[in-house]
Amino acid sequence: MSHYYSVCRSLLTAILLFVIGCGSASAADALVQFVHASAWPRAEKVDLYLDEVKPPEFDNFAFATATPYLEIPAGRELTIDIAPSHTTTNREEVYATSTIGPFEAGKRYVAILCGVDGDNWPSGAAGRDISLRFVTSEFSPAASDPEYTELRLFNGLTDAGALNVYPDYFIREHAIAENLDYAVLSPAWRVPNPESELQGGVFPRNGEEKFPMLLFQFGFNSDPAGKVFLAFITGFENRGDQPCVPPPTFDSQLILVLENGNTIDTRLPFSVANPAREIAADGVRVFPTPLQRFGRVEFELNSGAFVQVEIVDQRGLRTVLSGSRFYPAGEQAIGFATEGLTPGVYGLRLRTPSGVRNTLIQIVN
Repeated sequence: MSHYYSVCRSLLTAILLFVIGCGSASAADALVQFVHASAWPRAEKVDLYLDEVKPPEFDNFAFATATPYLEIPAGRELTIDIAPSHTTTNREEVYATSTIGPFEAGKRYVAILCGVDGDNWPSGAAGRDISLRFVTSEFSPAASDPEYTELRLFNGLTDAGALNVYPDYFIREHAIAENLDYAVLSPAWRVPNPESELQGGVFPRNGEEKFPMLLFQFGFNSDPAGKVFLAFITGFENRGDQPCVPPPTFDSQLILVLENGNTIDTRLPFSVANPAREIAADGVRVFPTPLQRFGRVEFELNSGAFVQVEIVDQRGLRTVLSGSRFYPAGEQAIGFATEGLTPGVYGLRLRTPSGVRNTLIQIVN
């Protein structure tokens, strides 16, 4: 395993958004759908000011949501101020200013918010511009053939570089996207069997890594023919105030399926880049299901090791439930409390010196 995946934690979130149209633009307008795909925590909700005006759709614009198609004046550039949520004017505080357009009248586009605070992440990886900004691309929600389903991918992962994405992480053939650079939307890829779930993998472009940095699994809706889906891989390096060298471990992700901005399905997969060798691959069990206030995780150790229990929310942020301690080889069990955690789906992670093992849990009131 390359040293590339061995040093720092990161946040890696994969977002799947299904974009559908609404109405027709006037002859002087373009149709633009805005998507919030920045995993920077301070930008979890933002206010957007389009040429100093905040439309209702841009008030408290939340991470992993999308607006309907909006009519935007064609033929000229527009300025968007990205501000903290609950502001009343763009003169209070602005995280960043981004320029979009000019758009061509009568066409459809997607504008994707990506990146992080450029002041705190000044260099990015390999000199990329990872500042908080909008990236736009022409986009049609209708497939080139009405009998087929198509998929396009956006690489919003600030520190990973260019990516190769395969529909089958084991075979690694017939790529969905190859050499997909940061802040780029891939060409359309025809889904061979939309009735089945994709179980693919994301790899660094160099092609030397045996394991994917991200595993994903998702299905399409019951009537996908003739439609185009957008998948967003987004995240950033969780390095605090100091640069992390060498680059980080990508060890948690989210795939969120949206239809017109409304959540219809979720997936919370995990990277296998650094699986914990000490823990049996199929030996992690959590009781009870679902969890209410307390739980117990049972696992089998192939050899003695220090083990820490962590929980990961849908943004990749983690909380330690049980501190690291040494356990001998064999069957083990660790109890933990979930009081204070918001009900929902989480990832439970067992961390050892060599890596992690993951499983999903559900917490209820």
